[in-house]
Amino acid sequence: MAFNVGYSEKCHYCTQVYFSNNCVDCFDVKNSEYLYHSFDCNNCQKSNHLEHCENCYDCHFCYDCKDCQNVILSTNLRKKQYCIENKQFSKEEYLEELKKLSLGKRSSVEKAKVQFEEVKKKAIRCENNNLKTENCSGDYLVECNNCSNCFNGFRSADCKYVNDIDNDEKDSRYVDYAAENELCYNGVSLSGYKNILGAWIIYGRDLLYCNVCMNCSNCFGCTGLQHKQFCILNKQYSKEEYEKLMPKIIEHMTKTGEWGEFFPMSTSPFGYNESMAQIYYPKAKEEAVKLGAKWQDKDYSIKSEGEYYEPKDDIAEYINSEEERKGLLNGVLQCKETGKPFKVTSQELAFYIENQIPIPVKHSEARYMELFNLRNPRKLYQRQCMCEEKGHDHSGRCPVTFETTYSPTRKEKVYCESCYQKTVI
Repeated sequence: MAFNVGYSEKCHYCTQVYFSNNCVDCFDVKNSEYLYHSFDCNNCQKSNHLEHCENCYDCHFCYDCKDCQNVILSTNLRKKQYCIENKQFSKEEYLEELKKLSLGKRSSVEKAKVQFEEVKKKAIRCENNNLKTENCSGDYLVECNNCSNCFNGFRSADCKYVNDIDNDEKDSRYVDYAAENELCYNGVSLSGYKNILGAWIIYGRDLLYCNVCMNCSNCFGCTGLQHKQFCILNKQYSKEEYEKLMPKIIEHMTKTGEWGEFFPMSTSPFGYNESMAQIYYPKAKEEAVKLGAKWQDKDYSIKSEGEYYEPKDDIAEYINSEEERKGLLNGVLQCKETGKPFKVTSQELAFYIENQIPIPVKHSEARYMELFNLRNPRKLYQRQCMCEEKGHDHSGRCPVTFETTYSPTRKEKVYCESCYQKTVI
């Protein structure tokens, strides 16, 4: 149950996780190991409930912490160790406080979550959540340069209106969910070179209006092909025939207004309400149908009859009892939020036991939405820096303006990059 995950191993219930191992319930995470229920993190290990963190080890409930170890319920820290709520402790004091928190118990974790939300209110927010970027606009970009109006990109360059990039996107426009692309335009789930107006293209080259094609080149309007070349509507042509026909097809499509337009919504095999579109751009059935989209009225979710298993509060009960482990693995749990039934797999249980994490009582979809709602919307606003601190090369409020995904109506303190660095570092 991992989606848009690349270059990773042993990840469960993760979305947009790249170059990572042994992660559970993570969203937008890179280069990490043994990470649980975390969002927008890079190079973090053996931690849980992190947001916007980098190079952190054995940290819990932290926001915007970098190069930290053994830190709990803290924000905006740099190169710190043995801190709780941004206060410094000795190693012995820290371990004693950690023991008191009892984070192996679900009831204690729920209390820590509430406390974490209060702690985050004091955090200083930077104008964007980009990392190691140059000349970019958008948000959640890592190791990118010259990217405009892009979101959730990784190691990309010279792109515009490109989102959800696993790795290595170059000179592309209007592309979503892609990796290892160059000179691509208006497509989804692409990898390759000069692929235009396509979907689910795997290492293709010079493909036009193709769908679910693998290792193909110089094809138009094809679907389900592998290792093919010079095909039009899945029919094989010679190189000379292909090069003679294609200008005529493009000329005709230009006259009808079809050329350059993506596939209509009606061609999607999925209902609007069962796709990511409903999460990013929620619509009522009437609105979606009016746009030409399908709508799924039937409920195909799994149903369960009989008694539900009630997971123990403390993970220690599963560590110490084989009988309890068997009961959990054989039982069906009911989501406390949605009512949906779900099970815990043996791989999950091994992860929870190894990392002292209590058994979840919410369905994986509900847990995903918790993380998704931490992400700022994909919309840029003009704002003025909120910094009024002394010694930041301005008198009174900082006059710098910037584009940000933080709406002006939000209450967080949002600083320009210069003021943020002077405050946090």
